[in-house]
Amino acid sequence: MFVTVTGAVLSAYTGLALTHFGLREGVLLACALVVIVCPLMWLTCASPAACYRHSDSDRDLCQKSSFPFIAPLLLITFIPEFWFGNPSLWRIILILSLTAGLWCFLLVVVSSARAQRLLSWAESHSSRITSIIVALHTILFTSLIVARHYYFGAALGEDTGYYNQVFWNTLHGDFFQGSLTQDRYNDPPVDNEFALHNSPVLFLLLPLYWLYPSFYTLLVLKTIALSVSAIPLFLLVRDKISGLSGVVIVVAYVFSRNILNQSINAFHSIDFIAVFLLFTFLFFERGRIGLFLLFLLLSLTVREEVALTVWLFGLYAIVRRRHWSWVVCPVVMCAMWWYCSAEFVLVRSQIAMEGLDEFFSVFGKGRNEILATVVREPQKLLDLFLTNQVRGYFYEMVRPAAFLPLASMVGLFALPTMAMNSLIGAFWPSMINITNHYSLIATVCLFVGLVEAIGWIGRYSRFFNLSRQTFCLGIACLVIPEMAVGLKDTVNYGNGKQGSLADDFLPKSYAASLTSIVDMIEPNAAVAAPGILLPQLSYRTKLYYSQALWRYYDAQFDYLVLETDPKRIGARGCEKEKYEALIAEVMQSSDYKRVFDKDGFEIYKKARAGHPLAIFGKYACQTQMQKRK
Repeated sequence: MFVTVTGAVLSAYTGLALTHFGLREGVLLACALVVIVCPLMWLTCASPAACYRHSDSDRDLCQKSSFPFIAPLLLITFIPEFWFGNPSLWRIILILSLTAGLWCFLLVVVSSARAQRLLSWAESHSSRITSIIVALHTILFTSLIVARHYYFGAALGEDTGYYNQVFWNTLHGDFFQGSLTQDRYNDPPVDNEFALHNSPVLFLLLPLYWLYPSFYTLLVLKTIALSVSAIPLFLLVRDKISGLSGVVIVVAYVFSRNILNQSINAFHSIDFIAVFLLFTFLFFERGRIGLFLLFLLLSLTVREEVALTVWLFGLYAIVRRRHWSWVVCPVVMCAMWWYCSAEFVLVRSQIAMEGLDEFFSVFGKGRNEILATVVREPQKLLDLFLTNQVRGYFYEMVRPAAFLPLASMVGLFALPTMAMNSLIGAFWPSMINITNHYSLIATVCLFVGLVEAIGWIGRYSRFFNLSRQTFCLGIACLVIPEMAVGLKDTVNYGNGKQGSLADDFLPKSYAASLTSIVDMIEPNAAVAAPGILLPQLSYRTKLYYSQALWRYYDAQFDYLVLETDPKRIGARGCEKEKYEALIAEVMQSSDYKRVFDKDGFEIYKKARAGHPLAIFGKYACQTQMQKRK
């Protein structure tokens, strides 16, 4: 029966794949299937003889030899790709090959006494193996992220530049002040980080930044935090399942698409939630209420929206039948933190990021007006969640954990973040891009849910006549093909400007020109520049993003750096038209003198005090500029 079910899943996936392509591709896929499936059929027929030596009865033999058939079950998680995307032929062959590899591995596990001895050795050394993985991950991704920024390959250079600016200003007497995003993202404009987010965790980083004031310090610290977060995850798995399963899940975690992208992208304060939240889950499971509350508080210090997730520990404690202190303390702490953040820290300033203008036009401009709209017209809210984009986002989030968190209550911890991202993502697609930091909290919760789900499923190990440890290891291995596919997607995607991510870690043909630009601009001069230059130019009080210059209320700059190569301009549609209009206006203006022009980069120096650029009036954001007037 079990073999029949898994065979049906394999048939469904391959059937969809064959009907997805034309005749030529279908023949190629069919040939690939023969190459993949024939060895599996032989191994499956040979497995009873192998298992017979270690079985006491025909029933034991049947149960053990059916265990490898769990491998095709992971194809269920890839079937939705035919609805949400357009999988290529080679992607389908890769997925089927990974399934075949997992099938062979599981067959060896149940049939080879030598494999069992090897797994026992790995189990006894699992802590050391995990330490090596964490150390290698730290070294590898610290090197990659430093190289990416050194060679001007940062896809989100604005974020790194923003945080470096507020740290640099703090050391020079301006308490977490900046200009890069504060004026651009808020209406009315603000100039302080704590008017945007309640992130006291930054105080913990300030002494380390003081020792070496550089954006590289911030990048290294956040990479270390992401790497170290694998340690509490491993301890959690070891406590609930086994050490070897912990190694497998740790590898899948650190190379999952979201964590992988955070490890090689810009600095964000939210990156530290991974280590704090995982330690919070660990000490909850171990019943250490003091350490649990300490790391719960540290989690809250990352950003204000964390409270929307961690208050669920109160409900979870009820389900787990904990003492009333486990229920009350998280709820009270989160309620107080949210209230203080909203009333005393964050300035009552409307977020005015690109793409959100339409959100405020639909739901209203303030919190009360938005809430009133949702109460009066709930269909507006429901319509935003019932879209193919949102369904695709939920699918992309749960797929790296092979859908298993759906069998766990801990998976519910991911819902507040995913719901918030889905709501805003209907107007601003970056929120539902799982490679961005907005989904990091949900990713952490889903992997903890994966651990709980495997522990729960492990109760059925007797169905296959296997030890719980071996059975759970097989279930944990289902996430490895998911990880491999996600790794391929990350490497192939790049930052949208080139064919491969690897290009970001290598010197560019125009790197010398970018270095000359950084050296040419005086340290204290106010600058507007493209995103790839913002980290290197962020050691100053006034800094602006030139490719969204019209979004600022009062951008005062001495130098304007423009990227004029059409192939490298990341903006599209209306934003591209605005940027091209800005380039044309500056070229014709007598207030700015061109002092550099090479490799598609131009520098304009303010020659005299003149009128503001017309771009500010002509292309002003209606929800910001017209209201201010």
